[in-house]
Amino acid sequence: MNRTVKNESYFMSVWNEFRKNRAAVMGMSILFAIIVVAIFADFLAPYDPIEQVYADALQGPSTAHWFGTDEFGRDIFSRVLYGARVSLLVGVVSVAIACVIGSLLGASAGYFGGGYDAVVMRCMDVLLAIPSLLLNLSIVSALGKSVFNMMLAVGVSNIPRYCRIMRASVLQIKNAEYVDAARITGASHMLIIIRHIIPNCLAPIIVQATLSVGSAIIACAGLSFLGVGVPAPTPEWGAMLSNGKDFLRHNAYITIFPGLAIMLTVLSLNLMGDGLRDAFDPKLRR
Repeated sequence: MNRTVKNESYFMSVWNEFRKNRAAVMGMSILFAIIVVAIFADFLAPYDPIEQVYADALQGPSTAHWFGTDEFGRDIFSRVLYGARVSLLVGVVSVAIACVIGSLLGASAGYFGGGYDAVVMRCMDVLLAIPSLLLNLSIVSALGKSVFNMMLAVGVSNIPRYCRIMRASVLQIKNAEYVDAARITGASHMLIIIRHIIPNCLAPIIVQATLSVGSAIIACAGLSFLGVGVPAPTPEWGAMLSNGKDFLRHNAYITIFPGLAIMLTVLSLNLMGDGLRDAFDPKLRR
């Protein structure tokens, strides 16, 4: 009971610190608005995002088409709204894959140490030695173009980051009194890691995950820009940038609006991540 109350008061103090950061609150508000737009895109989008109307091709922004139309006559505003679904989903799922696998590997490596720790960390070093873009391209090319394979590729390339963060945190607390008490009561190693160690190392992981979603969105947009990401005609911001690169001189709006959507989403996530980092920092607490 006391431990529950302590956890609640801890997270409440984190929230109070977070609310004091106006930039972080603004970022959270922007991100919430983008999520709402993604969820209700079916009701907000005025046109079908994949319907091609060649008679309306390459029309500039107007009252009929707020963001204009692309070379196939598709409404860019509708495609940006629907693209929020794909980009946010890809960013969140890819980070979740990296976070879960990396955290488990880092926690077990830091807890057991020895040869197992050395093997795990050397594997992470190998992954870090490979440029992330090259690794992503290799995985997607080997598995084939699909949304899931793109999420998997971006997730795998980010595993070492979470592994290292979790391992460093575990090394600091694995000999804490409550961990020793769990060992004395006969708790298994897996139970100690999952129930006692990982929950007490979540603060840096949460901050890193928030910041990484923006990076994952950019990485996925880059893969789509190179033609190995989301298959056409699925609306996705990176793919929209790729489709519009040939029209930059006379129809720059085709790339401007999806580019602004990516920038705004990543900015909101970065503002939130900075706010969480400051809120979780005990040096800022009174």
